[in-house]
Amino acid sequence: MFAKRLILAALFWGVTFSSAQAQAPATIGYQGILTDGNGVAVPNGAQTLTFRLYGVASGGSALWTETQTVTTTSGAFSAILGSGTPLNISFNQALYLGITVGSGSEL
Repeated sequence: MFAKRLILAALFWGVTFSSAQAQAPATIGYQGILTDGNGVAVPNGAQTLTFRLYGVASGGSALWTETQTVTTTSGAFSAILGSGTPLNISFNQALYLGITVGSGSEL
């Protein structure tokens, strides 16, 4: 009896896990380090970052855009992409992330 319950639990878990994988993530965690042109970490404080996801490596239009204010500590920051603008895009393709700091050029 125990073995049957274990197998049924494993089958149920497998189905649940498979269907969960097919769904797009609600959010994506992202961490980075901001430096100036000389490689020195930006000062501690607030930075405005605009994140964009593209379906092509260069050119093209952004499929998704979100602007966040992050706090840097020794240049390090973290952001939760999708926390402000839902990630309503297809994740069954290669995606490329562009980041703009303030009003600068996209990285």
